[in-house]
Amino acid sequence: MSRSRRIKQARPTTRALIATALSRRWVALGLVAILAAVVCALMGRWQWERTQDLAAAERSASLVPERIEEITTAMADLPNDQVGRRVILSGRYLPEYQQLVQPRLLDDQVGIWVLTPVELSDGSVQAVLRGWVGPEFSAQRIAQDTPASQVRIVGALQPYERFYADAVPRPGVLVAMNADLIAQRWPNPLRPGIVILQEQQPSLEVGDPVPIPVTPGVQVSLPLQNAFYALQWFIFAAFAVALWGVWVWREAVERSTEADASVHA
Repeated sequence: MSRSRRIKQARPTTRALIATALSRRWVALGLVAILAAVVCALMGRWQWERTQDLAAAERSASLVPERIEEITTAMADLPNDQVGRRVILSGRYLPEYQQLVQPRLLDDQVGIWVLTPVELSDGSVQAVLRGWVGPEFSAQRIAQDTPASQVRIVGALQPYERFYADAVPRPGVLVAMNADLIAQRWPNPLRPGIVILQEQQPSLEVGDPVPIPVTPGVQVSLPLQNAFYALQWFIFAAFAVALWGVWVWREAVERSTEADASVHA
C-alpha cells in the first residue's frame, strides 16, 4: 500500500465510524465510559462543594471577634491576612489627642471622620475610627461627648492610609490617616491598623459619630489542594469519554483500511 493511501486512510470513513460506534461491544464500553464520567463528575462536584464549604467556614471564623492583643503588636505592621479581621478591645478614650479627618463623605454628605486613640491596659494606644459627624460639629464638642469611662469596642481592622503623606495638616486635623504622622501626635506606642468601630459599650447615643459602613471579614482564598482535587475529577470524567472516542476511532480506521484493501485486492 502506498504512503499516500496510508495517510488518506488515517481518517476512517463516516460509515465505518458509525458502524463501529454502534457495535454491541462499543455501545457497552460507551455506557461504561459514560458511567465512569458521571461518577467522576459527581466526585468533582462534591469536592468543589467541599472546597466552598471550607472557604465559607474560614470566612465565618474570621467574623468571630478576637482580642486585639492576640493578633497585633505595638509598632508592628498590620499583616495583610488580618485586614478586615473583627476585633475586641477594652480601654479608655484619650479625647485630648482626638484627630478630625476631613473632608470625608457619608451618603454624599461632606463631613468629618473622628479618629480617637484608645489606651489599652499595656499602655499602647489603638486608633479607633469612631464614625462620621457633620461639619457643624466642633472639635471641642466632639471631645466633650467622648465617653470618659472604660469602653468595650468591637470593630474591623483596616490599614492606615498612605495617600497625602506629604500634606501639612492643622493641629488636630488630618487630611489622611497616616501612621507616621499620627504616631508623632500621640504619646503612647501606636498599634498597627485602625479599628473601624461597629459596636461600643456603653452603647452609642444620639449625637455620637455615625459608624462608618464596613464589611468585616478577611480575604479568604480557596483551599488550593481541595480545588485541585475537584479539577482532577473533572479531568478524569473528560478523559473517560475521550478515551472511548479514541478507541472507536482507531477501530474504525482499521475497518476502513480492511474495506479499502478488499476493494483493491
